[in-house]
Amino acid sequence: MSDEFDVKHKLQNMLLAISIVGSGISVLIVFLLNESIMSKALSSFCLLSLITAFYISAVRRKRTAGLMIVFIVINLIIFPLMFYFNGGVYSGVPIWLTFGLIYPWLVCEGAMCIVMFVLNSIITVVCFGVQYWLPELFVVPTSRELTQWIIIDSIQVIILVAAILGMAIKYQVYIYNQQQKKMLEQENQLRDAMSRSDKSNAAKTDFLVRMSHEIRTPINAVLGMDEMILRECNDETILGYATNIQSAGQVLLAVINDVLDFSKIESGKLEIFPAEYSIQQMMNDCYNMIIMRAEKKNLLLEVHNNPNMPSRLIGDEIRVRQMIINLLTNAVKYTSAGKITMTLGFHRAYENTIILKISVRDTGMGISPENQQELFSDFNRLDETNTRNIEGTGLGLSITKRLVDKMGGTIGVESTVGVGSDFWFEIPQQIASDKPTGYFTPNRIISNENSKDYHERFQAPAARILVVDDVKLNIDVLKGLLKNTRVRVDAAYSGIECLGLVQKNSYDLIFMDHVMPEMDGVQTFKYMKKLVDCPNHNVPVIVLTANAMAGAKEEYTALGFADYLAKPVQGDKLEQLLMEYLPPELIIPADENPTPKKKSTARTDDVPEFDSEAGLQWCCGDNKLYCKILCMVNIDTRAVQLDNAFRNSDWHTYQQLCCGLKSASKTVGSEKLSKLAEKMEKHAKNSDISYIRDNHRVLIECCHNFEKAASKYLYSNKSEGDN
Repeated sequence: MSDEFDVKHKLQNMLLAISIVGSGISVLIVFLLNESIMSKALSSFCLLSLITAFYISAVRRKRTAGLMIVFIVINLIIFPLMFYFNGGVYSGVPIWLTFGLIYPWLVCEGAMCIVMFVLNSIITVVCFGVQYWLPELFVVPTSRELTQWIIIDSIQVIILVAAILGMAIKYQVYIYNQQQKKMLEQENQLRDAMSRSDKSNAAKTDFLVRMSHEIRTPINAVLGMDEMILRECNDETILGYATNIQSAGQVLLAVINDVLDFSKIESGKLEIFPAEYSIQQMMNDCYNMIIMRAEKKNLLLEVHNNPNMPSRLIGDEIRVRQMIINLLTNAVKYTSAGKITMTLGFHRAYENTIILKISVRDTGMGISPENQQELFSDFNRLDETNTRNIEGTGLGLSITKRLVDKMGGTIGVESTVGVGSDFWFEIPQQIASDKPTGYFTPNRIISNENSKDYHERFQAPAARILVVDDVKLNIDVLKGLLKNTRVRVDAAYSGIECLGLVQKNSYDLIFMDHVMPEMDGVQTFKYMKKLVDCPNHNVPVIVLTANAMAGAKEEYTALGFADYLAKPVQGDKLEQLLMEYLPPELIIPADENPTPKKKSTARTDDVPEFDSEAGLQWCCGDNKLYCKILCMVNIDTRAVQLDNAFRNSDWHTYQQLCCGLKSASKTVGSEKLSKLAEKMEKHAKNSDISYIRDNHRVLIECCHNFEKAASKYLYSNKSEGDN
């Protein structure tokens, strides 16, 4: 039945429909029993009236009109006539009279209900009264005494039952309406509370974004200037101070990021962005991010994996890596001696889906059973007495649990006090490539603890960029970070100043701060796109902002920005973005700069594919470690595998091998081989087979030249060791 009708209207239509069925049966019986013409006519007229009332009430949606037809035509006219012609109390009409008495209680409200009930009661009393005083007038006569007894008994029962039943129904309806009203009030209160909560969450999120901006802006200046001290200062004492500043700043940033991530999850705005990723690369990234922190505490870090695990999966790699790092960081914090073991396993859930299980086991202080119940609570630090000197907000595990829940997985812990803990989580991931990943071998990247040996990755003296920021110190920091790249930097301290510059000058890249007075970065960007004859319409614009909320990058790119760079600005990320978005013809890679390089202590006949000095920088000058890595990279083996993939036209494998060669060769100091492998990887990815065929032999020859020079270097170092 249509939801346009209220409860009373629906009930009226239902009763009319039931009455039509009952009346139709009565008409059929009257005609089958060959009753009098008057009985047939009244029964038929009653059925017709009910059908008319139903049509007007249900189809024409005129409830009152339908109600009046039933009340006037049927209750006040037809029922009394039927009572008279069908035999009065000896017929079935009293039942219909009873229904007429109950009917107002069901479908009417207030005064109308009382009036209709009283009038129906009067009609009923009149009908029974006539038969009581003048029984001889009725079609079915009987003795006066019997008739009077039946009438007295029937009339009191009919009216009393109808009144009691009607009032009971009315009371139930009243109770129902009161409950509905109360529920509606509670629903409105709940809706108001939710609205206030949403506004509170929105205000909190807005506050955190602003707090992020206000905190990150000075941190940007502090860490940026500190990085320039690390790059340019030669005083070991000052470098030690600067390194401590950098370390403390990164801890502060980690705290801010945790709070902002938690707020994003709590407000329901954090989204999962699935993409294809390499499980081997992810393991290596996590290993490199934790290994130095573990070694500072003399902890052994081990990584084990199921070698049959699919090598490429589809999922949110950034969030998976974040969860792993959270568990590893926690393990390092709470372990004073022993080792930390990360294990990756899997089992198949469906044909193209696996359940990825990652566990991190430590030999730390352990967690008591009662504390395990509160382990994943927000802002919770367990056993404060023993852990008060350990840094952190207590949000890492809470964020990890919420991310696992968001991905439809499970998380748990097994721990024994004094023995250690084993944290684990399981999440579903789709399979991108079923090729086994093999056993994990760490490709360690060891960075110098201070940056005094910093060297720019490129130079671009012909490039010109614009930086828009209302804080002069921020622009000075960015200029300082780019000093060695020789990029020309123009500055605008407001959105209006930016609009003036972009109409007069041509730029290769624009960095735009978001939060600025008068006209913010988003508004400036939109106005810039509307400018007529602007020479910078197609120039990439990158958001330079302190808004580091999770998902911020996606929000900015959805607005049309090319990319996103969070404050405090990190020099390597800044250079990476410039290399990605500046026109390639303006980029002069570092190995092509005219700045002379130091000669290696071991002769390599100046083979351009091999630079031991660059490789030693990756190993902090540790020649033994460098030699060990040289033995592990197996460039010759990679060349053979590339040749096989080339002959079999297996371009997907070719692309993956080039990717591995790119990072491996760079780690051991061969920029030329790394860049050549990178180019081949890109062309394989774009299915540019002709370029690969033209340059494959060059790549293989480059591999062989590297291997010869590396072998010579290793032999020279071995000879020196023997002497």
